Amino acid sequence: MADENDVPPEELEDLGEPIAELRTLAEEPTPGFVFRLVNSLRRRDLSSQLATLSWIGLGAVLVEFIRMIFSFLDNPQDRGGSD
Repeated sequence: MADENDVPPEELEDLGEPIAELRTLAEEPTPGFVFRLVNSLRRRDLSSQLATLSWIGLGAVLVEFIRMIFSFLDNPQDRGGSD
């Protein structure tokens, strides 16, 4: 797998002089930055999943209540005791 810094000089010239200079100034991010970035992305993903779960849970509860109401309305004679 070729490193992006191993680009032949001919291709760097096609990018223009300012961009070719910026490529040589590239630095690796510090491990602390990467750690904070990953934690931030995980927090956002977790909050997104919890929000989705809460809406799905609320919808499921509402559907069950509506089904319960309609089941009582459909067969009122079946709910009585056997006297």
